[in-house]
Amino acid sequence: MKSIKLLLMLMVAVFALSCDTTPDTPNNPQNNSEEQLYFAKDQQTRFNIDETGFITIPVYRVSGDSEYKVQFRYDCDENYFEVPEAPVFALGETESAFKIVYKPAAFADGQRSIISLQVVAVGEESKQLGVDILDIVVTRPTDWEDMGRGIYTDDFIIYLLNEQPDMNLVPGYSTYVTFQKNIKNENLVRVVNPFGFDTIKGLLGGVPAYLQFPDNDVYIEFDLTDPNNVKLADYGVPTGFSVSFDTYGLLETYLVMSDGGNGNYGAPIVYSNGVITMPKDHVALLCFTDGQSVGFNANTEGLMSWQLP
Repeated sequence: MKSIKLLLMLMVAVFALSCDTTPDTPNNPQNNSEEQLYFAKDQQTRFNIDETGFITIPVYRVSGDSEYKVQFRYDCDENYFEVPEAPVFALGETESAFKIVYKPAAFADGQRSIISLQVVAVGEESKQLGVDILDIVVTRPTDWEDMGRGIYTDDFIIYLLNEQPDMNLVPGYSTYVTFQKNIKNENLVRVVNPFGFDTIKGLLGGVPAYLQFPDNDVYIEFDLTDPNNVKLADYGVPTGFSVSFDTYGLLETYLVMSDGGNGNYGAPIVYSNGVITMPKDHVALLCFTDGQSVGFNANTEGLMSWQLP
């Protein structure tokens, strides 16, 4: 009889020992092999940014038997997003939420970026209830909409290109460009990549070593309120590309209005018969960086213009 009691005591001790070695950290998802996570099938996945700098994405689980810290993966451009921490389900809760932080200043006008978010613990029941991966699109809204294609006629960029050896381009090349109008102000229009970068590359037979073209779209914006005195949105309009000189190094380039060599800065930009025409001899191409600058007189033939769609 004593041997039977001793055997029973040993069995109880072994069972108690096995329970004690089970991890008691409820934040470890491996503690509950039955845990199943999912996102709602109708979860909103498209957002416009605001200045709060974050969005909230609910995540659900099938059972709420224990506290649980979510394991997850995400893929995105780190210049735009981060997910600073994992959601935690409290005991009894079946809903928690991800906080996705984005950086509003990183988004250009009309730009969007995508973050792919995935929960790891998934089972047959959660697959029936929802999805385990979401592709979330975040966009900075734009006040601009496309008008169609118009025509740019150059009497500007070639003066810079002709500074290079063996270049002798003639003013007046034309190229298609995209126009946009402001949905809040009908007098505002802008041109996307206004100097025809692809056409320039074609004229040059590719991208020469001394030029760097922009990675993103650039714009020139006009206020057509007074057709006889059209205004530029900025005094110096970035062209988007940079040029390298042996003397100065790599310089950014800008369109600026000039005095035409006679002290007269008042020569107007004119809008007539659907064409924006720059004033002859009163446009300059300025190359500038870190205190170094060099400028070129442009529009000497008076051909520089944008014809709206």
